[in-house]
Amino acid sequence: MALIYLISGVLGNAFAANMSPLGVTCGASGGLFGLFALLFIDMFQNWPLLTTPWINLATLVTICLGILGIGLLPFIDNYAQLGGLAGGFFTGFVIPNFDPPAPGCFKAHSFLM
Repeated sequence: MALIYLISGVLGNAFAANMSPLGVTCGASGGLFGLFALLFIDMFQNWPLLTTPWINLATLVTICLGILGIGLLPFIDNYAQLGGLAGGFFTGFVIPNFDPPAPGCFKAHSFLM
């Protein structure tokens, strides 16, 4: 997850630098929106397991739109946030999910040794 945060933050700031080359930007909003993208991916992959998926989706969309709405204030760069969101979606689908092994999956291996 830290790798996705780092990559989406770099991609978000690179997108912001490309879209407004005369402006100076810095911050962690690109990486945070990359983590929001991971939440979207996780929610859609586990949709049948959620008890209230539509409420979860509405909550996450409301949070993202609220933060983007705050970005309409001066000196807040929405380009980094949108670039981080796109970077989070990209890296979330490219980097595989490394789940920890299930308990007891090494019993046969330890028996053979």
